[in-house]
Amino acid sequence: MITRATYAKLLQVAELTHLDPQEWADAILAQMADELIMAAEKPDVQNAWTVTAGSEVRPDCEPTDKSTGL
Repeated sequence: MITRATYAKLLQVAELTHLDPQEWADAILAQMADELIMAAEKPDVQNAWTVTAGSEVRPDCEPTDKSTGL
């Protein structure tokens, strides 16, 4: 489940790029998952759950407007 704020951002991306928001979101999530898997498989990575954008992925909870600060 995604938040309303995130869905609004997906719709904005669709307007700006003329891409289907669901396809775009799927591609971005797949890319982020690939990067996380590759980082986690490297022995010198101390915290594989930290995303390069600076936000922290927390697998123990679902994102909400409150938890994402949006």
